[in-house]
Amino acid sequence: MIYKNEILLSQVQFSYFCLNFSIMKISIDHNSAIPLYLQIENQLRNIIREPEYKKGKMLPNEVDLSKQLGISRNTLRQAINNLVTEGLLVRKKGIGTIVVNQSVSSKAKNWLSFTQEMKAQGIEPTNYELHTSWALPSEEICRFFSITDEKKILKLERLRGNPEFPFVYFISYFNPRIGLTGNEDFSRPLYEILEQDYSSVAKISKEEISAQLADKFLAQKLEIKPGDAILIRKRFVYDPGGRPLEWNIGYQPYTFNYHGVQQTFRGEIVEIGAVKIDEDANVLDTFSIHLRPRIFRKLQHHIAKVTGLTQADLDKGEPIVQGLRRFMQWCGPDAEFAEWGMDDVPVLKQNLYLCNIDESKPTIWYDLQQVFLREHPRKEGEGMTLESVVTRLGLPMERQFHDALSDTLYTADVCRMLDLRAGLAAYPTEEESLRASLCPTPGDYRDFEVFRGYVEQYTWRTDPKIYIMSCPECGAPLTPDDVWLKKGSNSWYTLSQCPHCAGSSNAAGKGVFQRYKLARRDGLHWSYARCLQIPDDASLARWEKQRTAQLERMKARAEKQAAE
Repeated sequence: MIYKNEILLSQVQFSYFCLNFSIMKISIDHNSAIPLYLQIENQLRNIIREPEYKKGKMLPNEVDLSKQLGISRNTLRQAINNLVTEGLLVRKKGIGTIVVNQSVSSKAKNWLSFTQEMKAQGIEPTNYELHTSWALPSEEICRFFSITDEKKILKLERLRGNPEFPFVYFISYFNPRIGLTGNEDFSRPLYEILEQDYSSVAKISKEEISAQLADKFLAQKLEIKPGDAILIRKRFVYDPGGRPLEWNIGYQPYTFNYHGVQQTFRGEIVEIGAVKIDEDANVLDTFSIHLRPRIFRKLQHHIAKVTGLTQADLDKGEPIVQGLRRFMQWCGPDAEFAEWGMDDVPVLKQNLYLCNIDESKPTIWYDLQQVFLREHPRKEGEGMTLESVVTRLGLPMERQFHDALSDTLYTADVCRMLDLRAGLAAYPTEEESLRASLCPTPGDYRDFEVFRGYVEQYTWRTDPKIYIMSCPECGAPLTPDDVWLKKGSNSWYTLSQCPHCAGSSNAAGKGVFQRYKLARRDGLHWSYARCLQIPDDASLARWEKQRTAQLERMKARAEKQAAE
């Protein structure tokens, strides 16, 4: 079992001072077993916390500092990159690397709205949901507006993103003195409404940034998994006279860069428990470790409550890079992983990558819940948590739950109650799972194929090798419809036509459904399964109805955006 800590970002003030540094007191040991970049990283981390350096000062340029230390720029850059990732340093184009000034909030006078930010990046902003209501303000909002909690105030909720998917959920409350009615056309830019319709000019914004794990509500809104890390940005908007106009909170997935593609980060690992077992689930060896995060060092309250870990446990933990290296060495290069559920390995791989450790292993892992369900089909009302299954099987509960090693030992106890050899032998491959999802019976499905190892989610729409399919009758390239419909989670389909067979009496005469299913089993790479389906009259009728509805939605969205 792997327990990950919630991300808690420092609240930062975005103001910088360009001052010269004196020679930094860094010493490195070229004969040490500790990598050079890690020696530098640890010393820099301590130095920039000293009063002389901690208030927005600039680091020496990389050329000078690498010469001073007698190391390559690449080695130095690796150390600095890690501190940038932690939020301790920031790079400013044309200026240099600057120590982040840790404070409560940022204050910006020349700031952009979400719409302006997106358009500046060449992204057309899209409203997926927009709701207004009247709600009683919280104590925090009352203090901000200097009002009582006796009367309801206007609340605006917006789910926004690009034309392909939503990625930010905003909630706004407005000062009652503005006079908003709730009947405004909020598809218009918000601050344009305030200025043009109510003479309330948004001039100053103060922001606070933190993070938490996504609950079911936010996960559904943002199309991520519960427990994924999300950024929280509170924005406090004032008019030129310093009077409050808007209290806003926004939620969006916390991301990291994986080979040029932004991906949702699911949090740092703080505890690992593992056992080596044979195919009869006999325990051969155990591994247990507490890890000290290097990016987000404050223990999240939910993790503390569930696991019993304390901040002191975290502070005394083994450095995460060192600990993960030791764990992977203990596992060995050919280890096959098994876990209760499918969450641990993706988290492990993300953490390995961010610690500059080979994330390609493991290549094989199993969801033991699926092995269990093969022998013990789930009945109505039965839970699938490890504790509920241990209770159901009547196994002794001599260890506490939610301790990483204890949970792993309980998992081994469950496995000894199963025909583990048979369960693992019958375990479906990724291809088999994708086929079952994409090609359910009944139906006439053809030309099933899987493409693996892509980092960009929508490569299937741009790579001709994946996107272009051949007519099942004559082999000519099919022409997909302009409209694609989403079906379930990460599934899309459209009706494609063959220029030679269209209108004929053969199987492709009325068109062929081109179907795709996407999966990201390892948390880093996408796999695309595709197939063709010969339609019947009922599926064609559903397609036409759903296509018409989709076109109407697209037209309405375009009209709103044109009005903006």
